[in-house]
Amino acid sequence: MDKLTATTLELYNFICEKLPPTPSRFHYVFNLRDLSRVYEGLLLSTPDKFKSAEQFLRLWHNEVLRVFHDRLINQDDKQLVINRLSELVEQRFPSCAAHALKMPILFGDYKNPGSVQHQEEGHEPGVLRGRAGAPHAYPPHHPPAAGQAVWGIQ
Repeated sequence: MDKLTATTLELYNFICEKLPPTPSRFHYVFNLRDLSRVYEGLLLSTPDKFKSAEQFLRLWHNEVLRVFHDRLINQDDKQLVINRLSELVEQRFPSCAAHALKMPILFGDYKNPGSVQHQEEGHEPGVLRGRAGAPHAYPPHHPPAAGQAVWGIQ
């Protein structure tokens, strides 16, 4: 896990250095709270869903994109982060890189209907909330069938 933490910190420092706030991107303020959001997402995972290092690294990739990449406003900035992320994963986790970097990355908890609160319970349309309240997006009116494996993640 030390290698993953070092990789996360290196990516965070790279983003802070290369993408400082400017008048056109004033919201590019990254801090330690963002790092905690990455790890919060990882800690919501369970060993029965992520049995291999490849699967866990793919989840980490998803969390890093969710926390940092989703905040970026132009393609150049997004590509800069994706390129650096890819370099770091290929350098530090070469045996897992192909699986971890495969796109698209889509995660959700649809298999266990008891773990989901639906829209009629006061949530916005098109969003499912898992046990811990984390949102899991799905196209409106098209949730997967109960028991259906989604995205090949068990």
